Amino acid sequence: MLYSFTGQNEDGVAPTSALVRGPNGGLYGTTWMGGAANVGTVFRLTPPAVVGGNWTETVLHSFIGGSGDGAWVPSPLVLAPSGALYGTTVFGGSGACALPESPLGCGTVFELKPPAVPGGDWTESVIYSFAGPPYDGEETYAGLVIGSNGTLYGTTILGGTYGTGTVFELIPPTAGALWTEYRLTDFPTAGDPFVPWGGLVMDAKGNLYGTTLGGGTSMWGAVYELTPPSTSGATWTLSVPYSSSSTVCGSASP
Repeated sequence: MLYSFTGQNEDGVAPTSALVRGPNGGLYGTTWMGGAANVGTVFRLTPPAVVGGNWTETVLHSFIGGSGDGAWVPSPLVLAPSGALYGTTVFGGSGACALPESPLGCGTVFELKPPAVPGGDWTESVIYSFAGPPYDGEETYAGLVIGSNGTLYGTTILGGTYGTGTVFELIPPTAGALWTEYRLTDFPTAGDPFVPWGGLVMDAKGNLYGTTLGGGTSMWGAVYELTPPSTSGATWTLSVPYSSSSTVCGSASP
């Protein structure tokens, strides 16, 4: 056992996601609760200096929720080549959601920058707040993937035109500007996949793949593919290479 969370002194509680390993052997992760406001943390575990020694845990950020920050972090982090960490929160942010599922904001995408000097504080900022349906996604339970140009891709389980989830991209800013979000697809309520609870993977050609909780030919979920357009500004193409069969699940509810 490398570390036991205590929930004391702003420590995290309930780490529900996978870890990401840094170039120095450190492990980075998130907790669903705990921290200064009990709405989640980002932490680092530093390996011991000598074999057999103790790992050292450091809380890099405690979320506070509300319009200025995210809240509740069930998803893993992604580590950029710059050393910055990116992740998502289910609630929080400045988006004023109409749905009762998100009384504390529609969710966020955040960036955590490493300190300029060793031992300094990491700097967290919300780079995007979701606004909810019908024009934006809501509630992100999955992590992000990074494209070759630094663009971030992710999913929301709610929101969009039909209220049943989106796939989005966040384009990095140029000097002094803000990150720009685009919805690559809105999942409908019937027929095609909907509620993309899981995260994405990207192949060498830039195609995105993911899974949904429902929809598909038997309404038991599906694997979907999003193909980028050949020309800038055109629409991504959604296809369904596989739909789960109800014969696998029997008569159980999805």
